[in-house]
Amino acid sequence: MKDMSDEPTAVVGKLLEIMDRDGWGVIVATDYDGSRFAYTVGLTLKQLPELCISCADAEQGQSVLNALAARQIDDGRFAPGQVTQVEGRSVRLEPNTDLGPMILVRKMFGGNSTAPAALAVTFLD
Repeated sequence: MKDMSDEPTAVVGKLLEIMDRDGWGVIVATDYDGSRFAYTVGLTLKQLPELCISCADAEQGQSVLNALAARQIDDGRFAPGQVTQVEGRSVRLEPNTDLGPMILVRKMFGGNSTAPAALAVTFLD
């Protein structure tokens, strides 16, 4: 049996390296029901909402979130309900109140009383 005790530490260490270099990182995960999703970690430090997306294709989810995170840093905060284009597709950004699956966001930035802001990205086409 493989010892996995250092794996979470390695993931967080790599994430912190990426956040230091780029300003944010993207985590791709599988929810309890088997659905895949991705979310940003680190935008909170820039007073911007974290982003999340349900995605069948992990690379696409990561690519979309990286593009939107960079745009948000360059152009400012997205408004809830905003529709924009990313990678040739229309998306809507809606408030996400369920940070449960965004484990690293909750652990790094959210206490019991204050939750970081997040926007869910949904493809419109």
